[in-house]
Amino acid sequence: MIKVSESPLTLSIQAEGLAATSGWTNPRLDNSADPNPDDSILEFNFDADRPSGISLPQLTPIMATVDFEPSNGADAVIVSARINSITVHAGEFLNPGDSPAQPTTLAFGEEDPGPTTRALGEEGPSPDFTTQAFGEEEPSSRALGEEGPPQPPQPTTYAFGEEEDPRVTTLALGEEGEPTSAAWRK
Repeated sequence: MIKVSESPLTLSIQAEGLAATSGWTNPRLDNSADPNPDDSILEFNFDADRPSGISLPQLTPIMATVDFEPSNGADAVIVSARINSITVHAGEFLNPGDSPAQPTTLAFGEEDPGPTTRALGEEGPSPDFTTQAFGEEEPSSRALGEEGPPQPPQPTTYAFGEEEDPRVTTLALGEEGEPTSAAWRK
């Protein structure tokens, strides 16, 4: 709520939210259903026209603004939507040029005061961090394969019996070396 002027009292009331689907049109703030229009508690319904055709099942931002001159002052403004409502008291009305209050609940990842959303790999403290390709975590001018002398691959999971000596590998059938049993000959 922004108090646009004192005399006459003019409020700029803005509501924003998320519609459950796309395609909602004509968002508006309507006070025609205010149960006590002569009191200083202003009540508005935040509404919009339903989608007339195919709509996508995705949360879609929606916003409405109305400038209103209450006849009996304004101690509070209540805006009701389909599933919730908000009440703003006169002491919370902003004057033109005031910045709105900061959010009280931060989204996941917005806990530190720096940028609110960083690309994967840019979590470091340096603001000039960039996302580097896999294998480029340490700066290098070498092409793929030029990283240094080739290293033998290290198995990450040993076959049964290879735990003690990683040089031993599992042999295929017939590679055991000397025959372990004599074959039956005719």
